[in-house]
Amino acid sequence: MPISIERTTFYEYELRRISADAKAELEAYLRSSLESRLSNGEILTAAFEYETDAGLCRAELRAECSEQIAAMRELTAEELIAAGYQ
Repeated sequence: MPISIERTTFYEYELRRISADAKAELEAYLRSSLESRLSNGEILTAAFEYETDAGLCRAELRAECSEQIAAMRELTAEELIAAGYQ
């Protein structure tokens, strides 16, 4: 029986009218959008790429971020026993 796996990636985008200084506005918009998604983290590096075609300017942000995702919780007695603590 043949099996296949398909991976689909969706990209979020929004069309907006911007001024002549498009690159600075796009960079600020993308950076603030990314910062709003990081709850407890920081942007380590950020690289922007721009492309213009037929009156449209497309910007892409590639960023390396660090975010604390660990959560503290108490272990139950059963979990402590299973881990070798008594």
